[in-house]
Order: sequence, then C-alpha cells, then structure tokens
Amino acid sequence: MPTYDYRCSRCDHSFELFQSISNRDTPCSHPCPHCGVSESIQRDWIGSPAAAVDMNLTPGADFKEVMKKVSKGVPKRFRENLDQAASRRGTVWGNG
Repeated sequence: MPTYDYRCSRCDHSFELFQSISNRDTPCSHPCPHCGVSESIQRDWIGSPAAAVDMNLTPGADFKEVMKKVSKGVPKRFRENLDQAASRRGTVWGNG
C-alpha cells in the first residue's frame, strides 16, 4: 500500500498514512496524531517537487578516473558482465 501525506488544518501537523489506492481520494477518518481532531485532516498535495532531468548534462572531466576506481571495487565476475554490457554500447566499462 502506498503512503500518503496528510496535514491537520487545526495544528498544522503533517503525517503519513498507508492507504490503499482505491481509498486514496476518500476523506481521512483518522485523528491527528498531534491534537487528536479528526475533522481537520486533509491530504497534503505539497509533496517533494518532481525531479527535473537535464538531457544536456555530460560527465565531468574526472568521470573516467572515478569509473576506474569503482571498477576496482567490483568483483571480477560482475566486472566481466559490465564490460559485456558496455561493449554493446561501444565502450568498455571502466576502461573507455
């Protein structure tokens, strides 16, 4: 079940509740855990902002060095799988 954010309009306390998706739009009947009033609970729509992705970002100048350090910590059996997957894209993971 997903978690939904709620806020008490009386004391401005925010809290989370597990609700089934089918009940997400029904009014909350739970009392506020802070002040105990149940009539003042509303779903809080001010969640975290959606993540924006900049498609023009490129790796930094030290990206290859960082990847080499990461590849040293990866067990050999996994490194071979990563190299195979990277070679499909035209580069070898940790070396390209």
